Amino acid sequence: MSSSEDQNFIGVLPEEVLSEIFKWLDLRSVKNASLVCQQWSRIIFSNHNIQRFCLVLDTRPLHSLIRGELAKKWDAYSKWAHRKRKQFRRAVQHDEIQRIVQSQRCYRSLSCEQTEEKESTYLFKSLHPWKTEHLHTLKIDIKYQDCTKQMLNLFASVIRCIPQLHSLVLSRESDSEQEQKPWVELHSKTERNLLLNGVFPAVFDMPALQTLTTVQRTIHQAAHNFPLENMKELTLKNPYDESDYVPNTNVHQRLTNLETLRYNTKIKEEEFLAVCKHSRLLKELVIERSHPISQERVFYHLAKLTNLRRLSLLDINIPGTVNCDLVKLSKLEYLNLGNLSVENSLVLNLPQSITNLTIKVTPQNERSLMRVITSSLPKLKMLSIHLPSDDRSVIAHAPIVTLRLLPLLTCLEVFEFSYGYFSKSCLFNMSAPMQRLRKLRLERCRLETKTLKGLHEKFPKLKELGFECCRLKSGDVIVDEYRCF
Repeated sequence: MSSSEDQNFIGVLPEEVLSEIFKWLDLRSVKNASLVCQQWSRIIFSNHNIQRFCLVLDTRPLHSLIRGELAKKWDAYSKWAHRKRKQFRRAVQHDEIQRIVQSQRCYRSLSCEQTEEKESTYLFKSLHPWKTEHLHTLKIDIKYQDCTKQMLNLFASVIRCIPQLHSLVLSRESDSEQEQKPWVELHSKTERNLLLNGVFPAVFDMPALQTLTTVQRTIHQAAHNFPLENMKELTLKNPYDESDYVPNTNVHQRLTNLETLRYNTKIKEEEFLAVCKHSRLLKELVIERSHPISQERVFYHLAKLTNLRRLSLLDINIPGTVNCDLVKLSKLEYLNLGNLSVENSLVLNLPQSITNLTIKVTPQNERSLMRVITSSLPKLKMLSIHLPSDDRSVIAHAPIVTLRLLPLLTCLEVFEFSYGYFSKSCLFNMSAPMQRLRKLRLERCRLETKTLKGLHEKFPKLKELGFECCRLKSGDVIVDEYRCF
């Protein structure tokens, strides 16, 4: 009888158990595990683990392979005619492609980077449909402007033949001008997520499309090329610093079912008003920057978005302070007011449903604003306060009032503070311990020392303490440091 040391206990495990084990491994370890035996390779490349891998079509490794073969036959190769040399190179490519095609791996993601026009097209055609019919995600990067039309036509014929495709990423180094007429129609009945890096002269016939990320001028100048009526999530970005574009506010009339809208670029006042008027089902609205807004009463229109759960107004260009009534947003849970200078009445009129708040305070309004926050938002679980970064005097400001009133927020679990000065005994200013606080983070603050006295007495349930880009009194800088307890 064989001893227990000779028995292969791993080999008798059910494939379902092995699949769960592989799921917890990092990508490099999963790759190594796939080389152990055919059984492990089949398990890894035939279930959900395959979603972690991406087949990358890049002609540069082929060139390296060809150069290696040429080194072995250089004496004969140097005497060949041009036609025979071309046939040799194509034979090496064909053998490598056949090796990929005959593989049992069924990839869910494919990335095609066009390094050379003819070779990239040939490589992709050779793998279709054997390695494309099971795809869920397709990424295409077009490097050469002159062959954009040819590449789009190729992928248009392929996309309609991929029955499980639901995510498409198209990248292109676009010119600054928008093409007027589309060159091709990209049709897919299953496509749900579309990301466009650049401007593409195409009609996107994708009736199931729910998520779109594109440049801002595309959605304004070529909105008729997209199925916007059933859109759930829209992200607008802008690689160019454009301020003279004319927004097409009629676009938002078609976005009546939109639930998430992110402006990772500047928004104009008329766009903002159109969003509040037509997109009444919005649950999340993020505006990173804005062109100058003439008057603060524009923000009163936010009260129309009664379904909002998350609202972020990060860098809004408006003179003076902002005061508006958001009490009608009874479902709002997350509010980030960015660099807005707000009045106390705005905080007083916030719905009590808010659990996460990010707000700017100044040394002048710290006392009054903190009193309003602690009295009107009793359900806060996360509070992030930052002093104005453009005011050099805040470097020496100690947030004594904030620390004294903070224990009144009895549900608070996360507290973040940016800028300001913290002495080693600053926590003794707190009126009582905070029993629920588990995370404390200080960013771009000046510290007398990294050791804060009374830390565990004031925060008995603290699990994480973080310092980011903080400067010590000695002159040392803490770039990124976290302590877990």
